[in-house]
Amino acid sequence: MEDENLSGPEKEHSGDDGTGPKPAQKADGNPQKQNPSGHGDFVRKFGLSSYVGEIVLAGVCGTGVWIFGEHLVSHGYSKSGVVVNILAFIIYFAAAPLTAIRFWPKPFRVWSLFGVFCLIMALLFTATSMPESKPRPHFKLSLLIGNPPIAIVQLTNSFLFGAGVINVIHFTNNFLLFNGIPGGCLVIPTASDESNKVFGFVVENDSPIKATDLMAFVGFPIDWELGFDPATWHNVGIHYTIPGWRLQDTNLQFLATEFPRPLSPTDIVYFPPITNFSIPASNNPTNKIGMFKLIIRATDFESMISSEIFFIRIPSTNVFKPFLTSMKLGTDGLWRADVSSNTLKNLPK
Repeated sequence: MEDENLSGPEKEHSGDDGTGPKPAQKADGNPQKQNPSGHGDFVRKFGLSSYVGEIVLAGVCGTGVWIFGEHLVSHGYSKSGVVVNILAFIIYFAAAPLTAIRFWPKPFRVWSLFGVFCLIMALLFTATSMPESKPRPHFKLSLLIGNPPIAIVQLTNSFLFGAGVINVIHFTNNFLLFNGIPGGCLVIPTASDESNKVFGFVVENDSPIKATDLMAFVGFPIDWELGFDPATWHNVGIHYTIPGWRLQDTNLQFLATEFPRPLSPTDIVYFPPITNFSIPASNNPTNKIGMFKLIIRATDFESMISSEIFFIRIPSTNVFKPFLTSMKLGTDGLWRADVSSNTLKNLPK
């Protein structure tokens, strides 16, 4: 009955089931509410501008920090420069998490992953900032025996004297004296009528770079009578330095020479020979074993090779090449070369 009292226009906008057209809302005079799409455009434009500003700011700051890092490196502050460059790298790549957050709104996860990435890159920066080892010279060393040379012996690590294994002899005046345990011994066959032995030294540059300032130092027992060209070889002294003190090598006499020009790769130097005039006259248990040392120095290179030397008299018909053998400690406490019949029987001719 209530519907009958409604006027015509109002009746048209009303329905029993509430599904009819709803009355239009009245404007309250607020222009923003009348045009809500304008507010959304403003927010979107402001957010985009902010994002672009963050990216530009990160790039500018990162560039400035990187320039400062390069300045430190160029002036010798390499470690500080690496740290600053890592910081510049992080600033640059901060644009990645800033972008990711806009599409994946989980800041904690995004920044955690970015932190792991920065840690990995910091480790890579540190590892690759270490200076690479530059190529260094290296030489092949050989010993020529005889005049004319009848044998050549490659001086390899198998000739190294066992100086790493040491025994303390005694303690005097606050100095420790050491006795080296011999490694190998070079046995040199000598004919019964020979009165001397000639040693020649060969140095070959087997590295890919040029070697400069090549010097050779040769040490023989102090009681050997040596013959050499004084225009090439001259007497020098050698001492071994240990922190706090140094030890003069008085058991050997050292001769030194210098090669006057650089050695290109594969170049070979034949140093003038040195002759030993004090070979034992015959074989007997009292024959001394002599120490031999060869020290090679060049720019960025230094190496010492050493071995015991033992001359063994042989008949002229029993010819064999020099060979390396082991040492045996006798009951008298002296080291002797192993020149047993079994050893000599198996030698190369």
